Amino acid sequence: MKLRSTHALVVLPAALLSWLLACSGTNPDGSEFKAPENGTDAGTEDVSTGNLPETGTETGAETGEDTGPLLDTGLTGDGSLTKDAACAVEHVEAEEIPIDLYIMADRSSSMLGSGWDSQSAGLNSFFSDPLSEGIWIALSFFPFDGECSSPSDDPTCSGQHYYKPQVQWGELPGHASLLASTIGTTAPEGCTPTQDALNGALRGAFDRQSANKDHVVAAVIVSDGEPCCGMCPIEEASGLGQIAAQYANGSPSIKTFAIYAASSASTSMSAIAASGGTQQAYNATGGTSAFITALDSIRTALIACEYKMPTPEAGVVNPELIEVEYTPSTGTAEQIPRITPPQDCGTEAGWHYDDETNPTRIILCPATCDAVQGDEDGQVDILVGCESGQR
Repeated sequence: MKLRSTHALVVLPAALLSWLLACSGTNPDGSEFKAPENGTDAGTEDVSTGNLPETGTETGAETGEDTGPLLDTGLTGDGSLTKDAACAVEHVEAEEIPIDLYIMADRSSSMLGSGWDSQSAGLNSFFSDPLSEGIWIALSFFPFDGECSSPSDDPTCSGQHYYKPQVQWGELPGHASLLASTIGTTAPEGCTPTQDALNGALRGAFDRQSANKDHVVAAVIVSDGEPCCGMCPIEEASGLGQIAAQYANGSPSIKTFAIYAASSASTSMSAIAASGGTQQAYNATGGTSAFITALDSIRTALIACEYKMPTPEAGVVNPELIEVEYTPSTGTAEQIPRITPPQDCGTEAGWHYDDETNPTRIILCPATCDAVQGDEDGQVDILVGCESGQR
């Protein structure tokens, strides 16, 4: 899948934009627009002087003079848009949405040895990978104190000790050295308070997303074992999944990616991923290479399925005039329908806004996301036009 898409944007002078709005069938006050009677052309007014042209005045077409570029309205006759003529006067590349990952890594005593070595090497490889450039990372480890009992000041395991990252947010690659240094000075000890760590990672990611609406923020939790020892009230996989679901279905929505470093953690991590909006947990039991593959997959999943809302120089785009088109490498272009509300995505193709009232991102539904990610040579285009073809 090509991660940078071509967008057709509208860049119109204010006077022409007003004329096009009139053509849409609605006056600025919301009343229905009616065309002038008796054949009068509403577009023949001389906007430079405010006067109508005198009878007999020659037009540029009659005199052969260059009257400037003609703008194609992009209408196909059925109200839909085409990529080559979507009221556009320029094509620009899509802006990539910054990715922020709050990584909550397991440092329980059971990680000692190959598990810890593989996790450390995998994380450092991901942080130094040129493909990770521009990603923002925050990092914490659990348990935070190396103990096997719940903290006396937070017996409900609300995440109080985890929502503020041990390594604060920073952008790669510059942040990689601090992350590596922290990993290098951390050692495994203690038990596995998964509920506490999960609540903390999600609270921290939620705060980050609320403060950075133009970023995509997600939580990543890594574990090598089931929750144990009565450290938290919730140790069942279903309960952990419910926590992840609350954030995945919240506003702003926070997805949770889960990685298990040993098969004993597969049940809890799978429940977290399934309910956290990422379908299934990643299996990193194969060592360093498996960790790297899992983190690479998370990076790709976030990049390929969310796009910035296009903003032309002429002003803010009407969300009702956006269309999304997908061209698979083995077929022809097809329009992807807009789904409202987003919860109706289900298994059908579609896209939706992050916020129906004040959208900042275009998000592909899971079914479309899967198709796009599985097609390396596919192309997604976002079209902006004069009339809506949204279904």
